[in-house]
Amino acid sequence: AIPRVLETYQEERLPVAEQLISFDRQMCQGVCSMPGITTLDISEGKFKELISTLAEENSSASGLGVTYAPGLIVALAGTQAAHRTLCLEDQDISPHRKPYLAQHVTLGRRLPSELVLSQSDSRPWHLQEQFLSTGQWHLVVFGGDIASVAQMARVEHLSTRLSQPSSLITRLNRAAQGSLVGTVGVYLVHNAESVEWIETPTIFRPFNPVTGYDYTKVFVDRQGYQLSGNAHRGYGIGPEGCMILLRPDQHVAFVGDLEDVGKLEAFFYRFSVLDV
Repeated sequence: AIPRVLETYQEERLPVAEQLISFDRQMCQGVCSMPGITTLDISEGKFKELISTLAEENSSASGLGVTYAPGLIVALAGTQAAHRTLCLEDQDISPHRKPYLAQHVTLGRRLPSELVLSQSDSRPWHLQEQFLSTGQWHLVVFGGDIASVAQMARVEHLSTRLSQPSSLITRLNRAAQGSLVGTVGVYLVHNAESVEWIETPTIFRPFNPVTGYDYTKVFVDRQGYQLSGNAHRGYGIGPEGCMILLRPDQHVAFVGDLEDVGKLEAFFYRFSVLDV
């Protein structure tokens, strides 16, 4: 990546740190002002301000509610972004956001976790558990009902484009030379009931001549053990599906439909050192 990426640490983390310090100050001041507190004092509302402070969502402490503003590695929502001079498919290449694709997913915020079933063995997983902190980006394709011929065709077309030797995803992964840092893992979450693992596109079931097939990239979003089967609905994803790009820290960087490969690549080109 270009050196400019380092500046995003200050841009994103400094406001979070300031918010956390402010919260801690309010909490400490409130606690220090309440020696000898009684139940009556609480019932009379003498510590209403402290209780209000403690009751508010302290997103800075857990990190789950932190939302980073649009920037170099968080796509802008529907506005023209600064980018390198290039032309991908003669289209507007500004990174963008289509809220109707994933209505409950927020750009710049961590993806909420939903239970899904592993396609290979029906084991339930919180989707977030699959995205380990290895320095790898995660492209999650929500394919919808791929038992539909039309929907499967869209997912296969996306898979073909991402798998081409000239595609940015392929080139990023090839340039890593064995390291996961800066690579892109590609996952499929679908809600079809009659599709076998081997029928899914090959990009979601990569084969290694030494270790064999990778069975950890395909998940089924349907009713099964516990409360699985709610991912598409929980994220607000419609039947047409979408793709969601997660940064290595699991914050949502980009949301697009299954045909937005050009815009996805344009987003990466903003900070990638790979040549166009």
